[in-house]
Amino acid sequence: MIQDNTVDPHDQADRSVTSVTVDDEYFRSKLATSSHDDFPIRSIPNLSNVSRTEIVALRDELVDELKASGGDTDSASFQSKLAILTSFYLSSNNDARSVHGHASAFDLDGTWLTLTKPTYHDAKGRNEIGQYVYALGRMSFDMFRPTGLVCSIQGTFNTIHAINPASEQLPMHIPRPLRREVWRSISDHQADSLRTYNIVVAFTIEPNQTRTGRQVLRHQKQDEYVIRRPIRGIMTNYGYMLPDPEVPNRQSIWFTGGTLEVNDEENDLEEWKRIFDDSTVPKRDMREFARLLAAKVLLGANTSDELEHDGSMHYTLKRPIGGHGSAFCDVLYLDDSLRIMRGHHGSLYVFSKVVSPDGGRGE
Repeated sequence: MIQDNTVDPHDQADRSVTSVTVDDEYFRSKLATSSHDDFPIRSIPNLSNVSRTEIVALRDELVDELKASGGDTDSASFQSKLAILTSFYLSSNNDARSVHGHASAFDLDGTWLTLTKPTYHDAKGRNEIGQYVYALGRMSFDMFRPTGLVCSIQGTFNTIHAINPASEQLPMHIPRPLRREVWRSISDHQADSLRTYNIVVAFTIEPNQTRTGRQVLRHQKQDEYVIRRPIRGIMTNYGYMLPDPEVPNRQSIWFTGGTLEVNDEENDLEEWKRIFDDSTVPKRDMREFARLLAAKVLLGANTSDELEHDGSMHYTLKRPIGGHGSAFCDVLYLDDSLRIMRGHHGSLYVFSKVVSPDGGRGE
């Protein structure tokens, strides 16, 4: 369940910004025309006085637009709303890094649902209910076979929480440029700035296909194995984030490995094992093999095609890429229910905080 994005402005009184001088009529006119005009950040006045009620209304419009478009961020309407939200957030002197003993007004920690569409390469379109479809190799960066297996994505979640070095296992693999900083923060008992940045993808193996991804008619007989019913799975990429000490609202990010596992072990495990059986699974083609070889040489990738007893598979990156200014995400907007980030390649990510079963924020 995703929390209702409507926020009572009275509940935000302690976080709202004191009003100063801004032409309210000008701002309201921009809100009214933001769906039609390309309104770049440089043209926005200082919005530090704008009421949070107006910002919340604009934020909710942006979320509704994402839902209606299937997560598209390229429209002029989305970009204009994003520009206003970003200008408001930055002009309010917010900093999501929570460094030097100063906590951010809003918390990065929790479980977040990704509202933007997936950014994997070579999308195969959408299935009959509008879910984006990709080959498993593209989803997993060729770490798992069969790479041609066609899968639809039901949801992508981002889990973030501060790491307590006294009770949690610290990352075994750290990018070389960040090692000294991570080790120093741990020894100085400041490891709360180090956080997990896990990406969890809920997907379904589409029915009526071979393990190479070739579509087969429902009742068509084949000599090779055909997946006849949908099988749900979970792919998790394990990552970490560390605040950039020089750039406000910037988090340096790296990934250390991942897992692939069946979602419904009771009902789907045997079928899952047939799909991923190493003795019969299709081999990688030359391009996939070359990409995997590059990952092994450059990232220290260690993959295993053998299934564990529970059907899971794993990979590890012993030399992850990362470092301040190298691999990062900038926080463009953050409140208690929405987070917008831009990656170092320019991709936009919008997240909605998930509500836990007890009614609180997912942690």
